[in-house]
Amino acid sequence: MMFEDDEDESYTPRQPPNHEAVAALVSFSIRSATLEDDEEMNPLEYAIMSDATLKTVQLLQSATRRGMILMRRNACS
Repeated sequence: MMFEDDEDESYTPRQPPNHEAVAALVSFSIRSATLEDDEEMNPLEYAIMSDATLKTVQLLQSATRRGMILMRRNACS
């Protein structure tokens, strides 16, 4: 959670995502970049929160943008 209390012992900091793994996922399915979890968080938000490299954040930004365009096109069809 974004504003987790620092004294909460159950909180585990997120590790930065592996760039190669993220690249493989979005190359297989661009939609994977636009999915949200039950807290309405998407991969880009998690990457930013976990101090991902700029390269990974930019990859997810681009994939999210392309995924949203495809979703809009499919909705209009």
